[in-house]
Amino acid sequence: GIGLMGKIADAIISEGGNITGVLPSFMKEEGWGHHGLDEMIITNDMGERKKRMFEMSDAIVALPGGIGTLEELTEAITLKQLSLFRGPIIVLNTLGFYDRFFQFIEHMVESNFMRLEHKGIWEIVNTPEEAINALGKRKNDEDWRKIAKI
Repeated sequence: GIGLMGKIADAIISEGGNITGVLPSFMKEEGWGHHGLDEMIITNDMGERKKRMFEMSDAIVALPGGIGTLEELTEAITLKQLSLFRGPIIVLNTLGFYDRFFQFIEHMVESNFMRLEHKGIWEIVNTPEEAINALGKRKNDEDWRKIAKI
């Protein structure tokens, strides 16, 4: 596997977990993707990939990452604002990785480009253990649905 996603997939597989990958065809042609997955779904492009991932997901956990991760996180937030994604969004803010991103979110709220109540549709955690606990708590928590007006 490639990068952090590959390392996570390796860890899940080594513990007996199941992994489904969603990969656009051009990445498959380049030989990208993990070879130990239980299932690999091939899409036509990146847009279809994200659409499939959101449709298949009960929750979103954003780990530190690059511009693609940021794009996926902001799309998840947008979909939740529009009531098109109903699961929890958990942001793993390891070593303050996302601090500046959330400072910018504050700036958007202060500049009236984002509603204050939408800040409640995600949860920021600092450790993997907190992420797991947040997922367990949010699974049966209806408050986030009210905040997101779902």
